[in-house]
Amino acid sequence: MMQRFAFATLAAVILCAAPVLAQCQKTCQKAKTSQSTDKGKACSHGKTTCPAMQAAGTDKAKTAMCSSDVTCDGDVVRFKGVKLPRIGFKVGDQLTCCMKAAKQMTEGDTAKIKFVVADKTYENLGEAKAARLKVLEQYYEDVLTVKYAVGDKCVGCPLAAKGMAKECGQPVRYRLATFEFAEKARAEEVAKAARAAGDKVAMNWAVGEKMFNSPVHAAEAAKTTGEKVEYCVGEHKTTSEITAKTRLIETRITAALEVLAKAAQG
Repeated sequence: MMQRFAFATLAAVILCAAPVLAQCQKTCQKAKTSQSTDKGKACSHGKTTCPAMQAAGTDKAKTAMCSSDVTCDGDVVRFKGVKLPRIGFKVGDQLTCCMKAAKQMTEGDTAKIKFVVADKTYENLGEAKAARLKVLEQYYEDVLTVKYAVGDKCVGCPLAAKGMAKECGQPVRYRLATFEFAEKARAEEVAKAARAAGDKVAMNWAVGEKMFNSPVHAAEAAKTTGEKVEYCVGEHKTTSEITAKTRLIETRITAALEVLAKAAQG
C-alpha cells in the first residue's frame, strides 16, 4: 500500500444535525482553500533528521548533535515513519531532540535549558513530562482514527475530501497514521485490530518480588512490607507514576503502529 505521512484529527460528521454539519462545512471550506493543516498535524513526506544534524557546521547549530541512530525533528521522533511527540530541549533559539546536545549548548549552565512539547515551552521538566503524557494519550486516539486523503493532502472531514477529489480528479483514500487504504471498511477493520493490540498492553504493580494487577492490592502489600510500589510495563519498572504511564501509552502506540504497518504491507 502507498504510504503518506499524516497526523490530523478526524471531525465527526452527523448529517442529520444541522449545527454539526455547518461546523464541518466551515472546516471543509478552510481545508479546501488552504490545502494544509496545523503544524504537527500536517501531511508530510520523507524522513527528517534532527535540525541540529541538518545544520551542522552553521552558527545556529554549533555543537548541537543527535545520536546517529535517532531520527528526530526537534521535539518529535519517528517510528514506522510516524512522528511521535517527545520532549525537545531548547537553548536560546536552538532546539534539539538530545539532552546531551542541549547540555553541550549550555556550556555547563544547564539552567538555560527549556523544554518543548507540542510547540509549547516549559521551564520545568516535570511540567513538560505531564504535558507530553496528555499529548501522547490524544495522539494514540488520533493514530487510530481514519482520515481522508486525496493526493498529498489529508483532512478529517469527508466533505472536504470529496470536494478535493472532485477538483483534482483523484480518488479519496483512507489514512491511518502514515498508512493508506483504498477502502474505508478495510481501514476501519485495521484500526480496530490496531486498537486491540494497543489496549492489550497493560500496567502491573510490584512490591518486592510480588506482582499485582491492582494498585490497591499493591498499596496494601507495601504498607505491610514497608517496601515501595513499583509500576511495571513489560520488563520496565519504575517508582514514578508519570514515567510508567508514559511508557504505557508509548508501548500502546508502537504496538498499534506495528499492526498498521503489517496491514499496509499486505
